[in-house]
Amino acid sequence: MLTMPAFQWLIDPLPPRQFDREYWETRPLVIQRAAPDYYSDLLSLDVVDEILSCSGIHGPYVRVVHGGRIVNIPPRNGRGVFERANATEELFAELRQGATVVLQSLQEGWPPLRRFCQSLAGEFSAAFQVNVYLTPAGTQGLMPHYDTHDVFVLQIHGTKHWRIFDEAIRLPLQNQVHENQFRDRDDPAQTLDLHPGDMIYLPRGWGHAARTNDDLSIHITLGVHPINWAMTVLKAAEDIVASEPRFRESLPIAFARDDGRRRDAERRLTALLDDLRARMDAGSMVANAARDAQLGRQPALRGQLLDFVRARSLDEQTTLRRREQVEGRLSKSNGEVSLLFHGKSLTFPARVEPELSYMCESEGGFEPGSLPGDLDTEGRLTLTRRLVNEGFLTVEEPARSAQTPASNSRSS
Repeated sequence: MLTMPAFQWLIDPLPPRQFDREYWETRPLVIQRAAPDYYSDLLSLDVVDEILSCSGIHGPYVRVVHGGRIVNIPPRNGRGVFERANATEELFAELRQGATVVLQSLQEGWPPLRRFCQSLAGEFSAAFQVNVYLTPAGTQGLMPHYDTHDVFVLQIHGTKHWRIFDEAIRLPLQNQVHENQFRDRDDPAQTLDLHPGDMIYLPRGWGHAARTNDDLSIHITLGVHPINWAMTVLKAAEDIVASEPRFRESLPIAFARDDGRRRDAERRLTALLDDLRARMDAGSMVANAARDAQLGRQPALRGQLLDFVRARSLDEQTTLRRREQVEGRLSKSNGEVSLLFHGKSLTFPARVEPELSYMCESEGGFEPGSLPGDLDTEGRLTLTRRLVNEGFLTVEEPARSAQTPASNSRSS
């Protein structure tokens, strides 16, 4: 259980503002704590063992890398259920031979990592993904490379020797992948051993390579996927182009070989660019980016099926609360109020704004009958029932009364 905001805990003792000012998208950060169990609430050797042995994990959520090459695991016993039944043995066989096993997007299958990524996504306005690397002693899975997204590396078990190189490209876009720039280099800017509880932050574009020491290594790579200015501008331009036919017209016939038509093309393009800029509204673009950022935060929908059932019998005394890690934003326009959460927008008459504001700001449980505003009983129930069904609110399960041995025994 975290006693501080997720990002603050991730980089403690460094203050988040100092990270933002001095390290974010700028230079690597190394934190060595001498606290082996620091990240044990997220993952441990025992938990990874359980995941491998009990989940039947298989592609595309697992990747095997040996000497920098992706290894395809052939099925031993046919296909379908027989192939999956032996997937774990195949993974351990690769580990025995020195391969690295990568459990991809593990936040989708392990609740502590899921909750951690949800919290970070809310704090960052970005999406987070977890890949877990299992590397045998004395081996190296990936060749020296850089990533096209920022990463936090959290050492869970064993130790790894890291080499960090200067950046090869400043803030690469997703399609600007590395082309073996670091394969033959032996001039790292920094070398270190990462122990359990330690952390490295690497901005995208910085080269790195890691090799295990004398024990199996497990580390988390926490990938950060923010919304950048290029994405924001390109999205707005695409929307404008899709709505305005003039941007979809072809360049003049024969413009490539006719100087007069080429000059005409330049004049028309200048006019289109001026029009494009005039149509771009910074407020709307940032608002759309904020909506997209919410999509990167996986919704916390544990218990949603139970809520579908409980909503049918909801009354004024039912205890409700805003669902864990859900943040609602209100906006008003044209006599309506919209509630934005989970990357979607629900629209209501403006007169229900007091009730919606109260529910957005509430930190604990409340009853429909206690809501402020002018809605009558049926209106409050209709509103809250919809928000329960949409996943904004959840119904608190009544506490079960403890049974004494006498009340639970049978008479003879």
